[in-house]
Amino acid sequence: MNFKGKHIVLGVTGSIAAYKACGLVSHLRQMGAEIRVIMTEHATELVASRLFAELSGNPVAVNMFGKVTNFDVRHIALAAWADIFVVAPATANIIGKVASGIGDDMLSTSLISAHSPILFVPAMNTHMFDNPIVQDNMRKLHNFGYHFVDPDSGHLACNTSGKGRFPEESKIFSAMDQILNGRGLLKGKKVLITAGGTREAIDPVRYIGNYSSGKMPAAMKAADVVICPMKTSITHTRAKIEAAEAGARIATMPGITEEMFAMGAMTADYSRVMALTEQVTDLLTNANTARIEKDGHVLTLDLRGRRGVSSHGVYREKGQAGNLPSGESYIAPIETGANGTMVIDGSMVGIGLLEQPLEVKVKNGILQSIQGKEAEKLEILLRNRNNATLCELGIGTNYAARLIGIILEDEKAYQTVHIAFGTNVGFGGNNQADCHMDGIIKNPTLYLDDKLVMLDGIFQI
Repeated sequence: MNFKGKHIVLGVTGSIAAYKACGLVSHLRQMGAEIRVIMTEHATELVASRLFAELSGNPVAVNMFGKVTNFDVRHIALAAWADIFVVAPATANIIGKVASGIGDDMLSTSLISAHSPILFVPAMNTHMFDNPIVQDNMRKLHNFGYHFVDPDSGHLACNTSGKGRFPEESKIFSAMDQILNGRGLLKGKKVLITAGGTREAIDPVRYIGNYSSGKMPAAMKAADVVICPMKTSITHTRAKIEAAEAGARIATMPGITEEMFAMGAMTADYSRVMALTEQVTDLLTNANTARIEKDGHVLTLDLRGRRGVSSHGVYREKGQAGNLPSGESYIAPIETGANGTMVIDGSMVGIGLLEQPLEVKVKNGILQSIQGKEAEKLEILLRNRNNATLCELGIGTNYAARLIGIILEDEKAYQTVHIAFGTNVGFGGNNQADCHMDGIIKNPTLYLDDKLVMLDGIFQI
């Protein structure tokens, strides 16, 4: 980490964790940074401003209308001086103020005036942190380009336990280093960004396009990181599977849009997504059977001997691969072991968002019929036995995901499960087909063996 010569403004708010900011100032100064501290009046009730002045070697700003030192207009001058603005600890109050554009004290006014990157380090009671208004304020700021360090979980000053604890200094310094020093996580790595063959419409009939070069699989195998923002999915292709086996980290993004980068599933706290996804995946792996119930329909699936797959969106190690945005647990059922009927009422690959539900009938793992508006668009599923094979059961685990008609995000949504027909050789199955087509089921009831996992879409675990 390199903070030598960096100008750092530290905002300290009235959280009980304010005293921990003293260590930040001391250690940053030891690393060669120049520190200026802004405190709220509530913070001065917990820690004396004189202490931060001594630790930083600079005057501490509290009152907008207090004595001016060498700054013409302090909130403007400090904001302009900073290479990075860190608010640690950050209360729900300061987060809410900035999210609403309120500048009524030295700290909030300086934050609104800042042109440098701003990093919030929340520290508060777990119920405050989980409050949907606070979460919405953080999502709003994140979408505007503000940065956050996720709080730790543990014992809190209010004598409760949960998420909201001031994080370890190393975690804060790592985030600051990443922001200040060019996000060097991929430095020295070979990165392949590919879209394969392309088609851009001129009108409903004509298009401009190019064929894929055919060199994609070899290029993917030679890369350290592969990012695939494509129109169609390569998740279950040999090119992706072999590239991962060769050590590439791969993010597949079939159907990704510019909006999806800034909203919905991509904005989730992936540490939370990862925790739930791995829990649900363990349940899938340990189950012999699954039963989905919805509006009087029942579909049973045989899971014996098959392992669940955790698609949590965190790909740090060689060979790790999955979708982005992510957040689902899925499994390949026994290809001959699914029986019953089900309604698909969320979205369907090949159609998008559904105006009316589709009803599917499955016998011995094979789709027998599919009925409903626009069902004719799914003719490929009935073309042959392999295409008609029920190949996947998936459970959405991303709380920020939306049903938007793009399966990349739809299948990650809370309160949904999905089934798919077609290929599953890429995640533990034996069926190779011409397609892989998912259908989203909203608010189902799901049993794994006899354990109730989801009731009308609400997790029971």
